[in-house]
Amino acid sequence: MSWQPINLAVCPCCGFDVARIAPASDGFRVICDMERGGCGAEGGSAKTEPGAVGLWNNDYPSPGAVALTNAALKRVWCWQR
Repeated sequence: MSWQPINLAVCPCCGFDVARIAPASDGFRVICDMERGGCGAEGGSAKTEPGAVGLWNNDYPSPGAVALTNAALKRVWCWQR
């Protein structure tokens, strides 16, 4: 297997390109590195580094993100009625 670079998207919160992969209690997650000028935002956790990158880059949504998005959409829809 050949080495391939990991391409992390810019932070969706602050727009800085300082994200890094960090260990989490249940695997890995991507964080926006505050020590390098980022905001500290954290992506969803995954058992593998590629999985954590996929969550950060929005390659596939986490169940929690889907639930929060659906709740927010419902709240906006109800508010507009």
